[in-house]
Amino acid sequence: MKKFYYITKTNLSSDRANVYNTLKTCESISEIEAFHVTLVTTDRLYSKSKLAEILTDYSIKENFSVHCLSTYGFPLLSSGRHLWARIALAWQNISLLFYVIRKRNDIDLIYFRDPFIFLPIFFAKKILRIPVFFEIHAELKNKMSQSLNNILSRISTGNITITHALENYYRGNNSSISTVFCAAAEPERFDKINLSTKELRQKLSLPSDKFLLGYAGVLDRTGNNDPYGVEEIIHGVSRLPEETIFIGIGKRGNKKNYLEKLSEDLQIPDRIHILERVPKKNVAEYLSACDILLIPPGGGRIGNSPTKIFEYLVSGKPIIAANTAPIREILQHKKNALLIDHKSPQAWADAVKELRDNPLLVTQLIKRAREDAQLYTWRARANQIFIFIKSS
Repeated sequence: MKKFYYITKTNLSSDRANVYNTLKTCESISEIEAFHVTLVTTDRLYSKSKLAEILTDYSIKENFSVHCLSTYGFPLLSSGRHLWARIALAWQNISLLFYVIRKRNDIDLIYFRDPFIFLPIFFAKKILRIPVFFEIHAELKNKMSQSLNNILSRISTGNITITHALENYYRGNNSSISTVFCAAAEPERFDKINLSTKELRQKLSLPSDKFLLGYAGVLDRTGNNDPYGVEEIIHGVSRLPEETIFIGIGKRGNKKNYLEKLSEDLQIPDRIHILERVPKKNVAEYLSACDILLIPPGGGRIGNSPTKIFEYLVSGKPIIAANTAPIREILQHKKNALLIDHKSPQAWADAVKELRDNPLLVTQLIKRAREDAQLYTWRARANQIFIFIKSS
């Protein structure tokens, strides 16, 4: 049995999608008998009860080991936020490096997705000769950051990209490369809901007699600092009948969101409901309470493949999505979704009208989406990763 070490600097208590993706990847890889998985993070040192609470909240099986290096306990040396971030990053790299050196005889391979933990990765591959596998999620806007991506993709034993477009982009750096989509469908999250749409809306304090357009995810900017594309949807809502309401789930903080300000400028504040982020386990209820689910572009770069695609496929709701290259790798126009020119508010409005006027099309889209979702399970994703690692 190979010792599979997934190393990261992520904060496990964060509710960001990358935390869930990391934990589910470890869980699903652990179910393959060929691997014993250890997740190593520079996060705070948790008690066993706290870690168990995090895994329970995400419905993650505790079938892999977790080791926390508690790097964030490093004393604050500067009041300057930017300088502190650099110091913290350096200390995270050093802590992970020492851990890899200490465990060198136990590690069969290292898996990672964060290019900023470059020091332990470089040392493991070039000095210790440990195979390293890089799960690449983006082409980064910052030139220095992207240079790290390029260097690590060149030296890695193998690269796993989350879109075919990214695979084509990085293939010139390393021919040992394969695409494995970044998330998976989880129908069980929707299957356990036993309330009607009306009952869900009452429970969640959502408008009971309106036509609801739902979206759960980033409401501001991507990791590359690109607009996520929700603003065009808001403009589109202003062109639809008054009973059409947009429900956006994912607001951070108590300050007025820029989309709320936009809705005021468009004089439709009562039709734009921007809600705070909710726990992963509760998202399915909000989506099930809506009539149509929307997927904005998530930025314009080749790695922007929204993980919500997989969640929406099993929701039992029709999907309208931005017609971008990463999204087209999973969604097909008028087969399992409607794909539109996401830069056009009128296109968003027209697609909503088309689905409202064509219940037969809605039924066909939902049926095909559920069928396609069977191709995208966490176990299938783990098997793809295993086959690639085995062949590299």
